Amino acid sequence: MNEIDLEKLRKKAIKFALAGIVLCILVDLLVVLFTKDLNYVVPIFFIGMLMVTFFNKPYRDFKSNFKEVFVVKALESVFFDFEYEPNKGIDKSAIKSTNMMQLGDRYSSKNLIRGKYKGVYLEQSDIHIEQCYETKDGPEWKTLFKGRWMIFDFNKNFKANVLVKQSKFRNSKGHGVFSNLHKIVTEDESFNKRFRVYTPDDHEAFYILTPSLMEKIKDVANGIDGSLIFCFVDNKLHVGINNHKESFNHSILKRVDASKVERKIGFDIKLITDFVDKLSLDSTLFKRSLIK
Repeated sequence: MNEIDLEKLRKKAIKFALAGIVLCILVDLLVVLFTKDLNYVVPIFFIGMLMVTFFNKPYRDFKSNFKEVFVVKALESVFFDFEYEPNKGIDKSAIKSTNMMQLGDRYSSKNLIRGKYKGVYLEQSDIHIEQCYETKDGPEWKTLFKGRWMIFDFNKNFKANVLVKQSKFRNSKGHGVFSNLHKIVTEDESFNKRFRVYTPDDHEAFYILTPSLMEKIKDVANGIDGSLIFCFVDNKLHVGINNHKESFNHSILKRVDASKVERKIGFDIKLITDFVDKLSLDSTLFKRSLIK
């Protein structure tokens, strides 16, 4: 399958969806005409749209073939020994184990990538975390986090966990009754204005957060649209990007333009590789220094 075939599938999926919407509207009109009851309108339309989505095979084919034509090809040009599973994601338990994130009442994840970049093993996926609140009008779901979650092998061995988050990042468990972490202040005033640091061990935190690494964290944050959290846990670095966006995705409403699609996918990949490049995670200097 190529760009032209994908565009045909996209148009076919749109026609199917439009036909389904028209059918739902007609059914609603008939129900109102014969029952004179407006209470059925919304439920019938909602159920109809769910059925349209479920039975829209051209749409499902478009999504799966888009991944094969564009995403897999781009990933294999950057990552070594990689796996890509669009319908799977990082397990909730992996994020829960950090004890640094609120995980809400509903968790979903997709677009799982595993592989190596410059010798650094990594995982990444889109995640969506929601919390249910009871209101006078009934349950209401609020998004706590929507964006990317990445896990990298870190290039230092450490004994205590450290949490670094941007001041505007709200969904963490960095202090108070949530954990044994306490806030510390670094000697870098510009870093302190933008980030909050929590740890159970001050010495270990400063061992990880060298002046050089703090400068690199500021640099990588400058290129991110959204708020960031860094969890240094069990000799790994977890990174959360709360940007309310999905990766490796293409709207069914947009024409398939290969050059634009490749640029977008390249940006999605760069968002991963920048953490290895800008934080120098491929450097083995500190790992080697620990070998006895």
